[in-house]
Amino acid sequence: PQLALAADTTINTAQTTTQGPTTPELNGGDTLTIEPAGSVRVTGNNASGILGTGAGNTVNNYGAITTSGSVVTTGSDVSGIYITGDSATINNYGTIETTGNGLSPGGNASGINVVGNSGAIVNSGTINAYGSTNARGIRALGSNNAITNSGTITTRDSAGIVVQGVS
Repeated sequence: PQLALAADTTINTAQTTTQGPTTPELNGGDTLTIEPAGSVRVTGNNASGILGTGAGNTVNNYGAITTSGSVVTTGSDVSGIYITGDSATINNYGTIETTGNGLSPGGNASGINVVGNSGAIVNSGTINAYGSTNARGIRALGSNNAITNSGTITTRDSAGIVVQGVS
């Protein structure tokens, strides 16, 4: 059988649809980099900017990620970056902004939302989460996730950083 190879994708132009998990590939062991000239701007409800599934994905943001929709279907997500899977690495050096609302319970509108174990999240850029429900700057759900923040996180009504799980 042929083995699947990890994909490395670079975005250096403006994109207006959710990126991943199939186009471009971000479904396990893949890397997505948004360059300074690149952006992902998604409007509409129930749509994240970056969506990744599977273990070992990496997202590097040097550009801008913006979402403006709200969660209207339980279980949906409108986070700037939403990754489900263990050992994810998220590096934000650019700007992430969400303006929509999550749904409580059952939907998030965070700047970065990672659901999985043993992830690493680094924010040296700016995260603005302006929604009024479940709109956190960074949310990590799982065990042994590490978060480093040397940037700026601004929220309207939610916590800047939320860690749910065992460390």
